[in-house]
Amino acid sequence: MSELRNDVVVNRALLVNSALDSSGIAVRGTVFHVFAESGDHDVTILRDGLLTGRFTVTVQAEGATPQVNLDLAGLDVDTGRSGEITGPFAIREGGVMGFHVGLGVGRYAVLISHTAGGGSRTVLDSRGPLPAGDLFAVTLITPGTYRVTNLAQPGPAADHGGHAPAG
Repeated sequence: MSELRNDVVVNRALLVNSALDSSGIAVRGTVFHVFAESGDHDVTILRDGLLTGRFTVTVQAEGATPQVNLDLAGLDVDTGRSGEITGPFAIREGGVMGFHVGLGVGRYAVLISHTAGGGSRTVLDSRGPLPAGDLFAVTLITPGTYRVTNLAQPGPAADHGGHAPAG
């Protein structure tokens, strides 16, 4: 006998075949940033253009984890009114932080600045071209043909029959 369940949640954003773009990180997309320089990095998260959170990532030459993954949708729940995210993040120099969206329809942007020598410079603004070494990954769930376009370096678009390109 079948029973009706009320606790099942369907993430409808997974089923919509909307355009996936690193400038607006959404469900099925992930930006991976490589932290190449030791020191403190200030991270700002925007959702649909509005501040969602701020935190610091400390990059260490040794002793820290090589990768941290952060669900940006979870920040809406975890942050207080100040937007400050609790808990320090420490990553090994050359390590990676993955920014993904686990649920919902919002589009997120990640801004990272590195503070050194009394100044600060932007090392990632996901709304623009990704720096060399950073990656944008997409999870394809529907069989079909997909078009991939690199707007930073225009060239011929590539069609991939239901799978992402190798390499």
